[in-house]
Order: sequence, then structure tokens, then C-alpha cells
Amino acid sequence: MAKSTSPKRVKMPLKLYGAKGGTGVAPWVVTHFPRERYTTLLDGCMATGSIIMAHNPDGKSEVGCDLDEAVCTFWEVLRQPELLTEFKRRLTLTPFSEAEFNKAKKKLASLLAVPGSDEEKIEVARAVFVVSRQSLAGRWDDFAVLSTSRLRRGINEQIS
Repeated sequence: MAKSTSPKRVKMPLKLYGAKGGTGVAPWVVTHFPRERYTTLLDGCMATGSIIMAHNPDGKSEVGCDLDEAVCTFWEVLRQPELLTEFKRRLTLTPFSEAEFNKAKKKLASLLAVPGSDEEKIEVARAVFVVSRQSLAGRWDDFAVLSTSRLRRGINEQIS
């Protein structure tokens, strides 16, 4: 049986203003990439790159780049099952609050070096997730107050 060539729908873990992942445009973009090898540079949190990598029916080589060390750390934590388990646990205990958002922004702003310990990596990844998901329109600058009119699957859009 032939493999499907239609792009898979991948839910993006990070929000980023202008990213193609959340808009439904990324699957269309993927159809225009070569099926051999390709590199995505400055991919903005891997919004399009992760869809490209998920749609790799032939097992060919892809390379994704991002200059932001915190974002790279986020993806590193997602790749390691033992770190991912603790990361998920901490996220379930993280409130949707402006205070938490501001603490996460401060942590990312004060990041001077690549995190070394697993503990530091998990906390940096958590800060990236909080700032991304709790920011207004995925801009990573202002806190998004709870919306009572915009729901996804019956859940507030910032939380879903």
C-alpha cells in the first residue's frame, strides 16, 4: 500500500505571531518543499519545521534552525522522555496568571547561557511554554487576559 503524501495535522505547542503552524497554512507550505532534503532556517519556534518533520514519509533528512537558545532547549526537553514527564507535571501545576507570565518572561530575559542541568532545562522549557501560550496573540510581549468569547473545544483559547 502506498504511503499517504498529504501533510499531517500537527498541533503546535508554541504560539508565535506570524507562524504558519496555527493557521492551517503550514500543510500547504509543506506540499511545496522538496521531498529529498531541506533546511528550515530561523523557523520561528519550529512552527512550520515541525510540520515538515512530521510529514516525512520517506525518512529523508531535515534540519531545523533557531537562534533562540531557550526555544532550542524547549525542543530538547520535548525529545527526552524522562525530561518530558517532569515538564508535563510542572505545566499541570502552572497557573494561567499574569504573575506567572511575568516570572517566565524575567527568567528568559535573564538567561545568559545554555542551561546545563536537567532541572535548568525543564525550567527554561516551562518558561518558554508559559510566555508563548499566555501571551497576547503569540507575540511573547504582553499577557493575554482571559477571553470569555473565544473558546476552542469549549475551553478558553489561551489555555487550550
